[in-house]
Amino acid sequence: MKLRSRTITSISKSDNKSLIIESSLKKFTNQLKSLLTKFEKNPCSKSVKNLKYVLMIYTKLEEEFIGIYKYMETMAMIKYVLVSYKKTLQLMSEIIGKTYNKESIDYDEETKEMIVKILYKMFIVFLEFRGILYEQEDTYHMKELLKESEENAGKKIEDEKSPEALAYYCYSHLYGNNEVNRYEIKTYEDQEYSYEEIYDYYFGNNINKNPKDDLFIREDYERWFVYEGSISHYNEKGYKRYDELPPLYDYNELESRIDYHIDEIEKYKAMILKMYPNKS
Repeated sequence: MKLRSRTITSISKSDNKSLIIESSLKKFTNQLKSLLTKFEKNPCSKSVKNLKYVLMIYTKLEEEFIGIYKYMETMAMIKYVLVSYKKTLQLMSEIIGKTYNKESIDYDEETKEMIVKILYKMFIVFLEFRGILYEQEDTYHMKELLKESEENAGKKIEDEKSPEALAYYCYSHLYGNNEVNRYEIKTYEDQEYSYEEIYDYYFGNNINKNPKDDLFIREDYERWFVYEGSISHYNEKGYKRYDELPPLYDYNELESRIDYHIDEIEKYKAMILKMYPNKS
């Protein structure tokens, strides 16, 4: 009896890793899309309680995006980070704006806690986006996007919705913004005060004031992405328009990033020991 030959296919470690990464990216993308869909169907204009979906989105970003963004297709990843950089500042601005609404006088402890938690979570994720932009600045794809602002310095921006314009807006903010807001968001998880105390201290009196005077809304977001004078023309000095640039990270931010990556290393070491005990 003649046996038919069979081809035995083995999956190499590199192939297996690629499959795991692809699966992780697909899972992350699907879960994020699901959360975004829920947020779109339950807008905050209907109820401030729907901010919970924003918290879920940024919790997902904080927990997973930093671990997988380098495995995304490069140009898609860069565009995603640019859009997310701007969108995060926009959402933070809109959430802070809600503390000026007359309805905010009736915010209960749960709502105040959620607003404080969301702003902190968004700030942490924003720091990660900022780091990625800094990291990507000298790459081929980002240079191609930024080249237009350098070659057309002082000229009108023909398409304000283009990736090139968005890259210019984001990097102008990255290098020009001094974070002049008074909210000290990075301190919210110091566990020295309750979330309600933090809300009342930083946002409780906003109801009596004009949101147009808010330093975060006006200077940290709208100045760079909304004001016609900022978004209609490329600056004559390009996106690096200042002689003295603000530091990308302060000391505490650098310490936090170091601690984060040390934790990541320990986590992966533990995974190796568990998954490949014979290799150690």
